[in-house]
Amino acid sequence: MRFDKSCRNLYTRLENGTTVLIAEAANMNQLSDSRTTLDDFIGNEDGYFKMPGRGFTRTAQNIALEYSEHGPKLSAEMRREDGEWRERQGILLADKLENEEGHLDPIF
Repeated sequence: MRFDKSCRNLYTRLENGTTVLIAEAANMNQLSDSRTTLDDFIGNEDGYFKMPGRGFTRTAQNIALEYSEHGPKLSAEMRREDGEWRERQGILLADKLENEEGHLDPIF
């Protein structure tokens, strides 16, 4: 199930140098706290979000969860391979994650 249609109170938090997405996820008509570490499957390739990938937080600043007409979007300023910062980039999460029985899982 597309996670943004079955979750509420979404937010991100930095934990131990990684970005974690936290939400209340529906599971059999109940809501349960769910979390997924976005760095486990999102990376940075020359200043652009890359999925699959790993560890984008190490090379990102001003990380935010935004909302668009297409669903939640992770955005940040991303470091390029030359060390300079690329302008704000975004990756839509609505089609990248699913709510599987109350767990937020990446879709590859």
